[in-house]
Amino acid sequence: MNRYVLLLLVLIPLFTAIILPLVRRIWNHAVETLVFLVVMLSFLTAVWLVSNTSNTTLLAGRVRLAWDGLAAAFLLILSGTLLVVFLFSIDLVARRGTRLSYYPLLMFMVAGMTGVLVAADLFTLYLFVELASVSSFFIIALGSNPAAEEGAFKFALSHIVGSALVVIGIAVLYSIAGGLDMARLARFFSSDGHPYANTVAAVFLIAGLSLKSGFFPFHANYADGAVSASTPAAVLISVVLPKITGIYVFLRLFVNVVSAPLAGMSMTAVGLLSFFMGYVLASMPSVSARRRLALSSMAENGFVLAAVGVLAVSMQSPASGETALRLLATGILFHIFSHVAAGTALYMSAGSAAYVFETRSDALLNGFGNAVPTAGIAAATGTFSLIGVPPLAGFWSRLLVIAGVFLSGRPALGLLFLAGILPVLLSSSRIYRDILWSPPPDNPLPASPLPTSMGLPMLLLALCLFLAGIAWVFFLNAVFQPAAHVLLQGCGYYGLLP
Repeated sequence: MNRYVLLLLVLIPLFTAIILPLVRRIWNHAVETLVFLVVMLSFLTAVWLVSNTSNTTLLAGRVRLAWDGLAAAFLLILSGTLLVVFLFSIDLVARRGTRLSYYPLLMFMVAGMTGVLVAADLFTLYLFVELASVSSFFIIALGSNPAAEEGAFKFALSHIVGSALVVIGIAVLYSIAGGLDMARLARFFSSDGHPYANTVAAVFLIAGLSLKSGFFPFHANYADGAVSASTPAAVLISVVLPKITGIYVFLRLFVNVVSAPLAGMSMTAVGLLSFFMGYVLASMPSVSARRRLALSSMAENGFVLAAVGVLAVSMQSPASGETALRLLATGILFHIFSHVAAGTALYMSAGSAAYVFETRSDALLNGFGNAVPTAGIAAATGTFSLIGVPPLAGFWSRLLVIAGVFLSGRPALGLLFLAGILPVLLSSSRIYRDILWSPPPDNPLPASPLPTSMGLPMLLLALCLFLAGIAWVFFLNAVFQPAAHVLLQGCGYYGLLP
C-alpha cells in the first residue's frame, strides 16, 4: 500500500471541511456533491484496503501513523455508515437550513475519526479523538433550540472532564516510558513490566474514555445529547463515535499496547453495568422513543466493552485456548458492525417520522412503519437483529461473543452475557410495538412525502443486516479475520513495527 494513502485519508476530509464555505459561494449546489465524493472515496478506499491489508508505517516529522487489518475493518464500518448518513441528511439538512454548518462539521468528524484509526502514537491519537469530539458538540447544537444547546453543553462537559482524565493517564505512561509511540510503549511494558504504573495509567484512561464514550454511570449527558440532536447527528454521536473513540481505542491500548490485568476486569465490569442498566432504563414505559434508542445504543456499546475486557484478560491467561480467543475477537468486531447497522436503521426509522410530520412527538410514531413501508422494514430488521433473530447479522455476532466467553473458561460471565438477552428483548420489543403494532393517532398531522434519499439508506441497512447474516462466514473471513489476527498477537504486534 502507498504510504501516502494514510495521510490522504485524513487530509482530504480536513481540507474539504475548510474549503466548503468557499465552494458554497462559488457554486451552491456543489457542496453536497463534494461531500458525497469525499465519503464515497473513503468507502471505496476502505474496501480496497480491506482486501490489501499490510503492516505499514509512515513517519512524518514526529507524527507516526500505521495501518493494519483492524484499522481497515473499522474504516469500512465507519465509511459505510457515513455514506448512508450522508444520503439520509441531504433533504433533512436542506429543510433545516444548516447546510453551511453541518457539512464542514461532518468532514471534521470524518477526519478526526479516521485519524484515530491510523494513529500509531498516543498523543496523535488523543488529538484526533479531540477533533472528532469537539466537532460533535457543534453538530448537536445545530438543532437551534434550547434543548439542543443544553444537550450540547452537557455533552461537552462530560468530554472535557474525560479529556482531563485521559491526559493524566497519557502523562503517567510518558513519565515511565519516556515516549508515547505505541510500538515503544508495547516493547517497554512487555520487557519491563511496571505493573503499578500500568494500573495507575489504566485507571485514568478507562475512566476518561468511559466518560467520553457515555458508559454507565456517565450515560445521562450522552443520552441528553443524542435526544436533542438531529437524526444524523444522533447516529454519529450515539452509534458511531463511541465505537471509534471508545471501543477501538480500548482495543488498541489494552490488547495491543498496555498489558494490565486490572484494565480488562475494569472494562468488563463497566461494560456489563452499561449493558444491563442501559436496557433496563430503556425498557421503562415512561422513556421517550429517542431516549430509548440512545440508552439501547449505550447498552450495546457496554456489551462490546465487556467482551473487550474478557478478551484482554483472556489474552494473559494460558488456560484460554486459541479457538476461544479467535471466536471472541471476531465476535466483537462482527457485533460492532451489526449494532452500527441496526442502531442506524432504528434511528433513521424514527427520524423519518419526525421529517414526515415535522415534529418529534412519540405519538406520531405509532403505526408509522405500516404507513411508510421503508421505515417499517428498517425498524423490524434493526429490532430483530438487536434481539438476535436468525438469520440476521445480530444473531451470529451475539452468538460468537457469548460462545467465546464460555470457551475462554468463564462460565459465570458467559451466563451474564446470556441473561442480558432478556432486557434486550424487553426494550427492543417496545420500539417494534410503537412503530409497527400500535394504532396510529386518530387525528394525525398533515404528512410530507418521504424523500427517496431518506428511504434508500434504510433499505440498504436492512439489506446489509440480512446479507451479512446469510453470508456471515464470508464476512468473517474477508473482513474480520485479518482484524482478529492483529488483536490475537497482543502486545507483541507493535513489536513488529519498525
